[in-house]
Amino acid sequence: AYQLALRDAVNAALAAVAADGKDLFVGAARAALERVASLDEASRHVLARLLFVTGPWHPVQGSRASVESYAGGDATAVITTLTRAGALVPLTAESPLTDAAEALPALVGDEVKRVYMALKESAPDAWKAAKKRHKGSSKEVHVAVVRAVAAGLEDATALSFLVADERALVRVDRETETALLRALRFSERRVGLLGRPAPHTRRLQAVLQPPHLRSAEAQPPVGTPLFRTRRHFERTEGVAGLAHAAGIAAAIANGDAWGDDVLDLLVVYEKCDAPAALAAFQRPSSLDPASEALGVVVEEATVSRTLCAKPDEHAAVETLQKACAERKKACAALEKAEKGGDDAAAEAARDRKDAATEAVKEALVPVAAAARKVAEALAAACLGLLDQNAADANYVASLPSWLQGFDAGNRLAGAAWHGVGFLQKDKKYAEANEVLRALMKHGYRRAACHERLLINLKHLGLKDTVEWTQALADARRDCGKGTVALWKVEATAGDKKWRAPKEGKRIHKGAVARVGEVGSRLLFAVDDDDDDVVEVDAAGAPTNPRLELVESVAGRAAGKEGWSSWHDEGATLRTVAYLLLWDQARAPVADAFFAPFQAAPCDWGTLDFYERRKASMDARLAQVAAASPTALAALVREAFDAHYGEVGLVPWRGREAVARLQITAACFGGKAVAGIAMHLAVTGLRSGMPDNTMVRVTTPAGEHIKLENWPLADDAGATVRVAVAQTQLQHCVQGASGLEDGAALELRLEPNRRGPSHGPFKGLAFAVHDAATGDQCGYVQNADMDRVRAPSTSIVAGTAIRGDGGWLIEAPAPAPRHVVVPADWTYEGKVEEVKSKNDSLWAEQRMWIRACTETDYDIGYKNPYLFEDDGEGGLIGTVDISTTKVAERGGRKKGVAGGHVGMEVDPVVAED
Repeated sequence: AYQLALRDAVNAALAAVAADGKDLFVGAARAALERVASLDEASRHVLARLLFVTGPWHPVQGSRASVESYAGGDATAVITTLTRAGALVPLTAESPLTDAAEALPALVGDEVKRVYMALKESAPDAWKAAKKRHKGSSKEVHVAVVRAVAAGLEDATALSFLVADERALVRVDRETETALLRALRFSERRVGLLGRPAPHTRRLQAVLQPPHLRSAEAQPPVGTPLFRTRRHFERTEGVAGLAHAAGIAAAIANGDAWGDDVLDLLVVYEKCDAPAALAAFQRPSSLDPASEALGVVVEEATVSRTLCAKPDEHAAVETLQKACAERKKACAALEKAEKGGDDAAAEAARDRKDAATEAVKEALVPVAAAARKVAEALAAACLGLLDQNAADANYVASLPSWLQGFDAGNRLAGAAWHGVGFLQKDKKYAEANEVLRALMKHGYRRAACHERLLINLKHLGLKDTVEWTQALADARRDCGKGTVALWKVEATAGDKKWRAPKEGKRIHKGAVARVGEVGSRLLFAVDDDDDDVVEVDAAGAPTNPRLELVESVAGRAAGKEGWSSWHDEGATLRTVAYLLLWDQARAPVADAFFAPFQAAPCDWGTLDFYERRKASMDARLAQVAAASPTALAALVREAFDAHYGEVGLVPWRGREAVARLQITAACFGGKAVAGIAMHLAVTGLRSGMPDNTMVRVTTPAGEHIKLENWPLADDAGATVRVAVAQTQLQHCVQGASGLEDGAALELRLEPNRRGPSHGPFKGLAFAVHDAATGDQCGYVQNADMDRVRAPSTSIVAGTAIRGDGGWLIEAPAPAPRHVVVPADWTYEGKVEEVKSKNDSLWAEQRMWIRACTETDYDIGYKNPYLFEDDGEGGLIGTVDISTTKVAERGGRKKGVAGGHVGMEVDPVVAED
């Protein structure tokens, strides 16, 4: 997977051309890529592994992250090959001091300490000065002290000898490393920094992170060039650090980062080197005669390489570091006291943590102020650079919408956008509108700019003026029908029909105590105990079984009427839609895919997605709409089995998930599912779907069937064929070589550290043995383990089958996971948006409700499946969608966990 990921990137970079036909990667970079492309797989694998771990220096042997480990044994041959290709550089006594200092983190703790102690003897004064600044005895402290001392050494080779003495170290050649990181970034359409370790590609994410996914291996054809000229591409690369720096400064200034995260971002900001990026834009291009010097000058003092460069700002950072360290110690002390059951110590530790938290908040204030100054300067500079990007902007505007997000102008516009927020916070609405008009002039963020512009005009008291009327007309022209942008524009304009739909049910929670919040969700306790404390897991869900969300309150109320309800924000219906439209979404249309293992086509979520596949989409949607519940469940199962484990829009949660998907499709019916699928395909509006999905099934006898009691299909005697993998392993070679077609095989369960990293078979493997001899022949691949009957308590018998690509084993299939959908049952499905008393619907939620309930609501296209004839000459919606409020009767008083406690009320009731 690693070497294939690198191969994908190198091939994509070598094939990339600009609109004028010239290569994007030229000169030394292209030569380096060509050398890597010519490497054998083993050498390319080692090179890839080194790129995807922290560097730049790596031990040759002696650790799991060594060249020897990646090479699978003796590293000599691989190192020789890579060195001759100019891709690898060893650390020697002649290496410059900078190389030696960079190599220190690659040493283990004891080795660094020996260098640390040696410098204490050879340079005691410098060592003492460095030690005063870096307290502690960890490896990181030793490295920091050694680097500080090394920076002042007159003899540049002294440290090199010390480091080279400890262990053989190598690094990827700098020129090759830069070329490969550029290629990886381009092939993945990323816009971040060229940092190490390189971020995992889509292939690596799919292969290395469970559940392991598969994809077609063919590299997609080269599509429409993203860049006008090579200079356009290089300019886009050049602004990556500039835009990243602006984003970091804005995040710190706006409070989007907190505590240790701020300290981490300060380090990343320095790597962005914003002044160097700005300086590069001030030089005229030698490659593109049409480009002029950009001429935007930002003083070094205004945008420095370090975010907090002034002495007082640097002192503020040090204060923040101390406060964060104290808070970390306080959290550790609290955790220890709670585990030990010492209530007094826990209370003291809790007070200590609260005090440390307040100290962090206070320390963040001057750091945020310094960050805001830099963010404002970068926003102004990037806005000025846009004026010099007109030629490239015109080319980008001619591209399809889904290909417009990768050029320099978009990165600069994103940085300039941060300045709008700062101006609005300062109530400088007129100045903010000037920036918004400048962004719209260049064609960037037009929809968002229109909304902000109208809001600012209202603040300025200019509503209903000529300027307001023109701005509103421009917004209506630019924002497409049925889009979120148009909804927000009309709501800002004050049109009441764009406000919230009518309220549906209201459910009152009996004996409710509102004890806190998780994000915007209210938590309710099932009794009136005022001492309840909100406890949530990493995903934000309550861990205390006596606490529940408002969605759960509404679901339990519906359960009394026979409904099965779950809170999924529409995920189940989206998954059903994605499965049924899988082949249409993966159709080979132009510029849809640019890399293997790409989950979604590039145009997914745009208004062009449906139009470019209209014929096949319409045929499939008509088939879905006409299907009976039984037939629809069969279509879902067919798509699920055909594509399970493939990279796509479907989040695979195990093969047992097919049952719920079949039940959901059958209960909602063909027309409702087709209507929802078409709305998703045309608008791309995934957010805003209702909270709770509910299904109810009634047998002819009047019995409601719950999900857990649904009958499963009978597939007795079914078999499957899966590959016998790892036949080349030493302990499998003999057994595999003696296999014959039709021979009896056995599946045996065994512990194996290379087994799946999660799920029921974590740390296990299915070993394939010859039934006659007992010799092991190989393994069932991790990705296929849930396709065969698990040999959990006994040996599972199978048969050897000779395939084109190697040996297969035919073995019993697992117990059936799909369900029976009888034709004589009654199926019902509905979705509910659940809100607390004072919570309101947001734009996307309103749009979904209106689209499915109001025949005169303009969704921007014609959807023939959302409404049907009601038998009385009118229309009725096919999707049962509504709102529900979970409310508290009576007053409210101050509560615990930062929330409120409600008054006791009557038992749960539903009101129309």
